Amino acid sequence: MGAMANICLSMALSDFYAKHPNYETRLSLQRWESLGAVAAAPSVGYLPQTLAEASFAIQLRDNLSPSYSPLLIRTTMLDFSRLAEATVSTLEMFQWKKVTLIYEDMEFSNAIVPYLTDALVNKDIQLSHKIAIPTFAEDFQILEKLEVLMSSQSEVFVVHTSSNLASHLFVVANKEVMMGKRFAWLVIDGLSNFVDTMDPIAIDSMNGVIGLRPYVSKTRALKNFRTRYKRISSMKQNKAATKLNLLGLWLYDTVWGLGMTVERIGNVNSSFLMEINDRTLLIGILNPSFRRISGVLDLVNRQFPPSVFEILI
Repeated sequence: MGAMANICLSMALSDFYAKHPNYETRLSLQRWESLGAVAAAPSVGYLPQTLAEASFAIQLRDNLSPSYSPLLIRTTMLDFSRLAEATVSTLEMFQWKKVTLIYEDMEFSNAIVPYLTDALVNKDIQLSHKIAIPTFAEDFQILEKLEVLMSSQSEVFVVHTSSNLASHLFVVANKEVMMGKRFAWLVIDGLSNFVDTMDPIAIDSMNGVIGLRPYVSKTRALKNFRTRYKRISSMKQNKAATKLNLLGLWLYDTVWGLGMTVERIGNVNSSFLMEINDRTLLIGILNPSFRRISGVLDLVNRQFPPSVFEILI
């Protein structure tokens, strides 16, 4: 995932200044080396895939919000409330009345539980079970959890885990004949964006699984970007570069937004930036919107308005 992020960031810088050769400012992006390549993922609102990412994401969630950090600009869908609402809407569409939530037992993943519970208030849907699975659970431990669900006659499952844990979960579920027509599986947001990085055996086990993730319009610009990413990745012979997903698109678009903002402000020093703590002034600096690869960059209260989600069948 880090390799994909690096390619998208490099493409963004190259494309932006090729499009604006007369700009007097230049972005210099710095990495947080303490987390290495994993720092990008949680910083844009995806379910962490490692414990290091989870720790970093928890700090962002607790300390970096528009309410507490006047200079923070959210460029992706970050809160669980929108995800929970979209999940409930999907359950209603399929007329599923009784569901089980399977989630990874780490703090960041646990956060969806109260949001999903609240979203189900006054809905004709029962959250019958909430099953937490340890991040490094062995197959026999996963089997024990699934046996509890089978004995309770659970048939509809909402899964909110990292791709690493999901790889084991679906292989075990498939062996226990829990992937047939009797059962329904819905994977949400983070996991649905990282399916391509999973083990082929796990992917084969997910036949019939439904996914839910933010929608991106299938534009010509997006098609061209995917083609270029694939070519550059191949030229670099970077086997670590995963298939392009929404994370890469958001990183690319964020760099363009930063580049336009920095040029608008002009050459300033860090002490001046620290003085920019007025909400109105900051919004004024970032006021112009533009068409992004992943949509329209237009901020409301220093973050994007609610995302439209798509269902993958």
